Amino acid sequence: MRRALSSLLAITLGFIAVTSWTQHSAQSQTPFINAALAGTSTPLRVLSWNVQFGQGTDGITNFDRIATWLARMNPDIIALCEMPPDQIPTLTNLLTQKTGRTWYSHFVPKAPGINEGNLILSRYSFAAVNSQYLSYQRSIAQATINVGGRNINFFATHLDHTSSALRQTQVAELLQWTGGFAAPRIVCGDMNAANDTPEVLALLATYRDSWVDALNLGWVSLVPKPFTAEQLTRAVSDAASTMGTDLRREYDVLVVDDDPDSRRVAFQFLTEAGLRVRESSDGESALVEMHRRSPDVVVLDLMMPVLDGFGVLATMRADPVLSSVPVVVLTAKSLSEAERQFLSRSAVRVLQKGEYRLADVAALVLRAASGARIAPPSPRVTEVVPMEST
Repeated sequence: MRRALSSLLAITLGFIAVTSWTQHSAQSQTPFINAALAGTSTPLRVLSWNVQFGQGTDGITNFDRIATWLARMNPDIIALCEMPPDQIPTLTNLLTQKTGRTWYSHFVPKAPGINEGNLILSRYSFAAVNSQYLSYQRSIAQATINVGGRNINFFATHLDHTSSALRQTQVAELLQWTGGFAAPRIVCGDMNAANDTPEVLALLATYRDSWVDALNLGWVSLVPKPFTAEQLTRAVSDAASTMGTDLRREYDVLVVDDDPDSRRVAFQFLTEAGLRVRESSDGESALVEMHRRSPDVVVLDLMMPVLDGFGVLATMRADPVLSSVPVVVLTAKSLSEAERQFLSRSAVRVLQKGEYRLADVAALVLRAASGARIAPPSPRVTEVVPMEST
């Protein structure tokens, strides 16, 4: 659910083992995962968030609102940066109230004497905790967490925002220090850099990027939230056209979103474009609805309680009945050049903001539905439209 999130702050969510995540900005907050974690049998939901001292883009500081959003994302481990230490008891108590779980915390200031820093929250207890100060007033928080009988070394950091050169120094120090811990390892935080920058590429030499893992789930289209009528309908059109659906018939589109306002808007936009629309409010009910009658296209929100969009995509890909159904993913992530190149290798079209008139976007949904029954056995990426600035 993205509409209300736009009044808050950037969130990254990772689903480790089927690793996936989404974010608002081009700056990387992806969980970075070392290869030893691949194949683990215990799903682990990791969330990384720069909470900016608890203040939303509306200028209001409200940790109850932050705790509500954290609880709705249903993470297992959380990495927060720009967290004021005096608010940690408030946040953990609120999170316990809203989730019914005990949360363990480990905080490290950004630098000695600075009244904010990196916070790790975990519903699993800590076997050990540690910390390391980096050059240029930055730090790393570390916790060893036992998940399903296996220790995972988890790191939270926040790199310099002013200079790539400073970040490269910090990444070199981070890699040296984290390399002294046993695998599997997960590094989270606000890297203040896109995936095609030298500092993040240095990280990727050792760690996998869970955003790329998420793309490998087979997204058909990525569209912004909030979206326009043209953006949504064009995305569905393109998704259908890659699958061979008859353009002359009425397409059956399933919209999956826990936000009733977002569903209402999507329903209005798509029905006005001549599509038949069904709705589901969560991932579990959506899968039931898909098996009841397979849709031509699924329009899928990522951030939902119970079963999120990542879980829906993973389930669809593993299901022979649903694996060929094209999916339009609602996201607010901006893309780096490296990510655009990754998408282009399997995409029919990759769109950047401003490349198309709004009137063009409606046709994508229609063309998406047009090929749904002759597709290869997994969805493909056909369009990317990053979120416009607000």
